[in-house]
Amino acid sequence: MLTVNQIQADTRRMERFICERISPGGTRIVLAAGGDGPAWADLSAFWDDDGDCDLLIETNEPDAFGFREVYEHFRRQERTSWEREHEISEEMNRWKVHELERENSAMGFELNNIRQTTLDPQVRADAAIPLIPTLAHLASIAKSLARIADAVDPPPPDKVDTAYVAKKLGIGLARVSQMATGGEIPPSCIVAGTGNGKLWKFHRARIDEWIENGRT
Repeated sequence: MLTVNQIQADTRRMERFICERISPGGTRIVLAAGGDGPAWADLSAFWDDDGDCDLLIETNEPDAFGFREVYEHFRRQERTSWEREHEISEEMNRWKVHELERENSAMGFELNNIRQTTLDPQVRADAAIPLIPTLAHLASIAKSLARIADAVDPPPPDKVDTAYVAKKLGIGLARVSQMATGGEIPPSCIVAGTGNGKLWKFHRARIDEWIENGRT
């Protein structure tokens, strides 16, 4: 676990990283596109004589975007070709996992179908034998690739932000904030202590269930 000093040091480095990329007159960046228009942030950097910087962020979506989202925006802008290729490779690994799992499931279904619909034990065995080695092989590969995929692409976090909910619902970020403020989103879905001037956070499992059940 990070110490308070480590967190503060990281924050200072991130703030300086952003400040170094802001033009003297200020910079506006677009953080996300939404149904109600793009989410933007106006950035201003104030340097003192010691070379330290104070960062000012003004955004039209304060409940959805803040310091960390601005930092991630600039990080994405400066990805190297190797980093982009690495992301493509990770995506291919994830695709292989899903494809192998699909084949694995299909073969399992076929074996189960043979077991249930074929009455003659000998006919059943003759039909299943060629499939068994392949099924075991696919299961082994799928498990290995799944471990790789989890390492490069961890499962979604337990708590999610406004952007996650907006994407799920197909609406704008501002609309999600309105729904949370107005009680349209059940309080049980909202992480205690968020909103009211802070970033909204939601319990992923609960908000997913609420959406899947028709938002009732």
